[in-house]
Amino acid sequence: MKKKQSPSIKVLKEKTFLKMIENSIGANLWKNNYGEKNGKIIDLTQNGYLSCAFFVSSILKIFDLVSEIHLTVEGLEKDLIKNHWQEISNFKKIEKGAVIIWEGTTEYNPFTKKEEFHSHSGFYLGNKKAVSMNSLNGFPAIHHYTYNETKKIKKIYCRPIK
Repeated sequence: MKKKQSPSIKVLKEKTFLKMIENSIGANLWKNNYGEKNGKIIDLTQNGYLSCAFFVSSILKIFDLVSEIHLTVEGLEKDLIKNHWQEISNFKKIEKGAVIIWEGTTEYNPFTKKEEFHSHSGFYLGNKKAVSMNSLNGFPAIHHYTYNETKKIKKIYCRPIK
């Protein structure tokens, strides 16, 4: 009796990547990241307030699209460049799954109770929508990719997933 061969399965990495970004909406997974400073344990992401780079780089790392997970937008951006992500200037050609870096803004941080300057990062979803960490509730949320013209895009990075 002949052994029946199982069908060959091809993993659809790009489809899985895009679905993972969509499925992240509302997840608390990236809300906290702990470190130790002077013997005291602290939440480096301040309960999700500073989690955008952690969120973006974690998903990218799962697919080996960056070298490591980051807690700062600056570190994330250096890693994107190191891993040959392409910066695009024509926003009309932005593809789903592109990484958006918004220009930094000065905002009141409820955890430090000070005005602080921070950059922001997220993913483009298509149809002028993006997903990034909502700093007030600490989980990824969908929004207009320019926050309805209130946040200027600094850079967009694209890389084909194979």
